Amino acid sequence: MKRQARAELALAPAMAGAVAEPLRLPRTLPRGHHRLARDVVLLSQRSRLLEAVVAAVAEKGYAGTTVADVTARAGVSRATFYEQFADKEDCFLAAYEAGARVHWEHVSGAGRAPRDATQRLRAALQVYLDVLAGEPAYARTFILEIFAAGPRALETRLQMHRLYAGLLREWHEDVRAQHRGIRELPDEMFVAAVGAVTELVADYVRRDATQRLPEILPVLLEVVASLLGVQALMRE
Repeated sequence: MKRQARAELALAPAMAGAVAEPLRLPRTLPRGHHRLARDVVLLSQRSRLLEAVVAAVAEKGYAGTTVADVTARAGVSRATFYEQFADKEDCFLAAYEAGARVHWEHVSGAGRAPRDATQRLRAALQVYLDVLAGEPAYARTFILEIFAAGPRALETRLQMHRLYAGLLREWHEDVRAQHRGIRELPDEMFVAAVGAVTELVADYVRRDATQRLPEILPVLLEVVASLLGVQALMRE
């Protein structure tokens, strides 16, 4: 699969929630009376609100974004917003959980596909970077602005980091089963590896260099390999 194809993820449709594949959500709803089912209308509105909060926060920052900013971008009323979400934080968290889950599924899928261990790690990190590079608003909102969104957001972020740490542990255990001399590591080392990757990525996003993120793949491979004690294996 080419890099561009990997990067062009449809994060927004997944944000609508669990929707049957044949169902096509309208991007805008027809004016006046229409025959769209109530659940289709609600899902379309929810999807647009989640897209809107990501875009608004990327542009104005979490603290500077208001419910009015979100509804204006989504093209829905304030009343419609409050039918879907309790407040701005609730909407932001729903967007983060949906987008982060889609991101995670693509990364974990890529990391399990190749048979060779080095290729698996490379594939997972490549997709992780490509998604962010292809979705700069998503990257800025959930890599940087999430720190301003309060304790619930940070706890949700931590849960996602634990998933990535678990994926690294799974990979490391497979490597240990195939290569002697690689020692078992405590959970904290995998958490540290995820943190290191995130911080290096955050630096690029902070400098508005998100689209250049795929360039740091060799650096991330070296960092993760060093922390997990598999430098020799990665250089074979």
